[in-house]
Formats: sequence, C-alpha cells, structure tokens
Amino acid sequence: MSGSEVVVTLPFNQHVGLSVAADGAVQMPDDPRLTNHVGTRHAGALFTLGEAASGAALLDALGPKLAELSFIVRTARIDYLKPARGVLVGKSVVDGAAALARVDEEGKADLDVPVELVDGAGVVVARLVVTWVLRRARS
Repeated sequence: MSGSEVVVTLPFNQHVGLSVAADGAVQMPDDPRLTNHVGTRHAGALFTLGEAASGAALLDALGPKLAELSFIVRTARIDYLKPARGVLVGKSVVDGAAALARVDEEGKADLDVPVELVDGAGVVVARLVVTWVLRRARS
C-alpha cells in the first residue's frame, strides 16, 4: 500500500475528503465546505493537504523501516502563493536515506519534507516544508 493510500484513510483526512489522485499523489476535492470568506480554498484546508502529502512521501521513503520507527510532525511552514480553487494535489518526494542513517546512529533524526500544492492548471498555489521527527520505535 502506498503512503497516499494510507494517509487518506486517517479519520481527519477522510473528513475533508482527501483521496488518491491518478498519479498517486494526495488530492483534495473542489468542495464549497473547504472555502473561505472570499471563495477560495481555506488556509487550514491547504495546510491539511500539505501535511497529508508530506506524510505520504515520508511513508513511501521509510519503506521497510516503517515498523521500526515512530514519527510525528515537529514543525511546519506554509507559503500561500496564489488563490487556490478547484481540485488540488499535494506533491512531494523525499529521500529519507540520510535521516534513516541518523536514526540508526543516534536513535532519532529530523527530516524536512518539501511539498507543493498544485491546482488543475498546474499552478503551484502553496509550498510547505513539514519537519518530521523520526525515532526508533519503543519495544
């Protein structure tokens, strides 16, 4: 199961209607319940999509090490670039090899996961960096 397939099953992500896009990324529907007072996507909805996309990329990067680790968001920063409308997709790819090596050596590591939120026309409407802390799972 891909990271996106896992992330969209989380209760809050189901609540806002996240799904897996055709390209395997995390997708948010065009839903009027997710808009703000000016008719564009609500800032919190955009943040939710970005955090979910970062989590999906992280899960894909952890691969077979997943069962050995615990992970949670430490910090996140978002830049809202353009008004966001329509179906949106969160795109992120991460190489976790260096962070996994640090976890093996030190027991924990931070991993910055960059994300772009893209509309149906391919316009980047927001960028995030979500920092996850990875630790060896307690047995």
